Amino acid sequence: MLGLIGAFAVVGEDRSVPETNMHQERTLIGSVDISNLSVEQAASAVRAALSPVIDGEVTLVAGDAELALPSMSALGIAPIFDLSVDRMLKGWSEDELDPGEVILGGLVWRIDHEALEDRLIEFAATVYRPPANAKMSMNGGELLSDRDGRMLDVPEAQEAILRWLERWESGETKIALPVKSVAAPVRLDDLEALVKEVDGFGSALLTGFTTYYDETLEGRAANVRLAASLIDGIVLMPQEIFSFNETVGPRLIERGFHPAPEIVGEEFVEGVGGGICQVSSTLFNAVLYANLKVVERYRHSVPLGYVPPGRDATLQYGVMDFRFQNTLDEPIVIRTEVGSGRLRVTLWSSKPLPYDVELTSEQIEVPYREVIELDPLLGVGETKVDLEGANGRWIIVSKVIRDKESGFVAPPEIVSRNYYPPKLRRVRVGPDRFWSVQNFGELQY
Repeated sequence: MLGLIGAFAVVGEDRSVPETNMHQERTLIGSVDISNLSVEQAASAVRAALSPVIDGEVTLVAGDAELALPSMSALGIAPIFDLSVDRMLKGWSEDELDPGEVILGGLVWRIDHEALEDRLIEFAATVYRPPANAKMSMNGGELLSDRDGRMLDVPEAQEAILRWLERWESGETKIALPVKSVAAPVRLDDLEALVKEVDGFGSALLTGFTTYYDETLEGRAANVRLAASLIDGIVLMPQEIFSFNETVGPRLIERGFHPAPEIVGEEFVEGVGGGICQVSSTLFNAVLYANLKVVERYRHSVPLGYVPPGRDATLQYGVMDFRFQNTLDEPIVIRTEVGSGRLRVTLWSSKPLPYDVELTSEQIEVPYREVIELDPLLGVGETKVDLEGANGRWIIVSKVIRDKESGFVAPPEIVSRNYYPPKLRRVRVGPDRFWSVQNFGELQY
């Protein structure tokens, strides 16, 4: 713990405290002389010295980003003056500290660590800047330099604030917080080397796929743009496996992601990073049309509207990923274009594909099961539907490969099997229908 003793000094050997709460030795908290003062007077003197810090504006600074706060209380931090003076006069003891209390700069501070972390995460969202890969321009092959990103290190920022509290007497109201550099995966030097080594590198369009999103859903739209920017320019060498989770990283507010609706089970709930599955699904379709090997892919719990049924790719960081392998003998470049409600993902290499890919889907209905229960509490002839029920379905997606030169068509190959289970229909009936339910479903009583 920082500053276990604090910046105070007592001149003299006898540290006993008179019952009158008055003391004769010269005693300092920081540079504030509280000799011959009562606890109340000493606390008032220390508070006056700390006033510029506790009553005035406090500014968090991280690189060129700043966040002005009305006071340190906005960080969940407050000094305890009476307790600071009283404990110093009686002698410091860590055992006397309550949870959430620390001794820094000779004062006892109460810190709401949850509130402090929340405020720092909120600030981190404004500090974050995603890295940008080196890439070729879309209109002429000019090489564009990479740019490292940055992010606020929240745990280190908390430590920096504790160090600032240790130096409260300086009166400094700007708190410098550590910023961590985020390296771009694709560097300009590496890209220049590939351009020299591979004739026509990244000049030939392999495939592309486009989906559309609602710009008025601001959080979701921001997540789509951010995730798309993080995969833009990624280069995959032959046999290399792309991982969406590894490339995009954890979906956190401090990494620029926003709360937005996402599917959990069969319901939409608010979650940080909602919407990025549209990016993985759009990429999945581009991969299918390039006939690359899909290593890992999961469906959503319900079909989605922005891609054809059975052609979505859901994600959960650390649990479910979308991965595919570059099975070509040349490097592949992933490019994204996003804006105005349109997302396009394209794959590029040094020469066009020698084949075309056609995707087809087959849907097989799975009937729901109906359960009819006798309910003596219902009136004569009365029926109550508790669960409506719905048919499930299998959606089977297949691909057909046609060679461009010979026209040869390979046999269809299944690329995904997607099962959406039916929902039970549950009905309660009154007594008069007791003997007529056999033809309607399964009777339970």
